[in-house]
Amino acid sequence: MRCYLTIFALALSAYTGIGNATIIDFETRIDGNTVVSIDATHSRINLYDESHLNALSGADISYLSSFNESSTTLYEGSEVSYLTTFDTSRTEVLGGALSYLGIFGNSTADIRKGEISALTLSQSSSIALYGYDFSFSGSRLSGRWSDGTAFSFWLNSAETWPAIPILLDALPSNLTLHPVPLPATVWLLICGLLLLVLVNRNVLTRSVRAAWSRETTCTALVCHTIN
Repeated sequence: MRCYLTIFALALSAYTGIGNATIIDFETRIDGNTVVSIDATHSRINLYDESHLNALSGADISYLSSFNESSTTLYEGSEVSYLTTFDTSRTEVLGGALSYLGIFGNSTADIRKGEISALTLSQSSSIALYGYDFSFSGSRLSGRWSDGTAFSFWLNSAETWPAIPILLDALPSNLTLHPVPLPATVWLLICGLLLLVLVNRNVLTRSVRAAWSRETTCTALVCHTIN
């Protein structure tokens, strides 16, 4: 059985293009200064040291955890069921689908886009979220990403993983919301609406002036006839 697992691990490593990665019983360990890009299915991946993982379109990871000073970047088209970060690791979410995102220890996260179901953070972690039209109600943070896509997810607090998260009733101080400029399409729509208002106003003004001119002319003719 061990022989078959070894053969499977070597084949999986070659398929995913992972260097300096150890696969033990369906668990992938990435350490050192390794930079890995994945676009395939994996059950569990653990990052250590200063390694970096790029989850590209097509990546489907059930459990992804980062430790030490490792880092992760998620791109559009990737899927991660559970992403948990610890120590001083870093995460950048540029897209993709996340069922659960847990930021623990002194780890940090930049979130710019993505389909997130639930976000849990510890008191010592730090999260920056970029978008606009932010609102927080009923432990759910909602808004729009910079491209106009709407988002809404549960916001929880916990100091470790696994643990029972506590739903937050207020935005924590270590979660920073960064408003971004409205997308160009929104500005074009606003400008179009303003232009339409101005055009309609000019048309209405001309109509009123024409009606007033006709009324004045009729009045003058009546007065001239009487005289």
